Amino acid sequence: WSKGIMRYEPKVTIIIPVYNGSNFLAEAIDAAIHQTYKNIEILVVNDGSTDDGRSEKIALSYGSKITYYRKENGGVSSARNRGILESRFEYVAFLDGDDIWYPKHLEVISNMINLFPEESVFATSFEYSDGRNVYRKFEPSKIIKINNYFECSIKEHLMWTSTVVVRRNILMKPFVFNEAISMGEDMLLWNELMKLYSLVKSYSITSLYRLDAENRSNVNKYNMSKSYLSVLNLDTAIKNEKIYYKKLINEKIKYFLVKGD
Repeated sequence: WSKGIMRYEPKVTIIIPVYNGSNFLAEAIDAAIHQTYKNIEILVVNDGSTDDGRSEKIALSYGSKITYYRKENGGVSSARNRGILESRFEYVAFLDGDDIWYPKHLEVISNMINLFPEESVFATSFEYSDGRNVYRKFEPSKIIKINNYFECSIKEHLMWTSTVVVRRNILMKPFVFNEAISMGEDMLLWNELMKLYSLVKSYSITSLYRLDAENRSNVNKYNMSKSYLSVLNLDTAIKNEKIYYKKLINEKIKYFLVKGD
C-alpha cells in the first residue's frame, strides 16, 4: 500500500546465462540478490561451461538463493530460452553473467510496470565500463512509451539485453532467441517484438556493460554465419526498420575497415 493506493508488485524471474564466466559470475548473482525489489526468483543457466567446474561451483555456493540448471553447450540463446522455459513468474528479466545491475534496477522496472500496466516490454538504460557516452541526453527521471521504435532507434540505442524485462507470455515461438546465431540474436528478438508491441523506456541508468568480460573475448573474430546478418531479410522489413538495419550494417563495415579484419 502507498498513500492509500494499492501498488502492484510484479513477480520477476531473473535469468543469468553463463559460459566459462567464473571471473564475473559471482558479481552478477550478487547484483541480482541485492536488488532492492525482492519479488523475484533467480535462475542461473550454465551453458556447458568447460572451466573445470569453476562456474558451477560459484553458482552452487549460493544454495537456495538461486535455482541452478546445467545444460549441454548450445550458445547463449539456448541458455536464455531454457531459462524462459523454466521460469515461473509473470515477467522475465535478463542479466548476462558478465554484466552488473545496480541495486534499484528492478525497482525502476516495477515502477514502469505500474505506470504502464497494459504494456509488455520494458527497458532501462546502461553505461559502459569505460565511461563513454551512450545516450544523447541524460534524463534519469524520464519514462516514455515508444510506439515508433525503429524510427527512434535510428537516432539512439534503446534496448540492451541486460536492461530488458518482458512479459513472459509473449516469449513463445516464434518470439524466442534464435539458437542458430550467436551475434545479434538478442537484437533480432527485440526487433521482432517491436513490430507488435510498444517499448516502455526509462533513461535511468541501472546497469553496467563490462567491456573487459571474457564472454566478449571473441568480439574481434566475427563469424558471418553466426551473425544476425546471415538471417536478415530486408525484403520483409518495414520502412524505418530497413533504415535501421542499413545503419547497423554501415557501422559494421566501418568497424571492420578501421580494425582491418
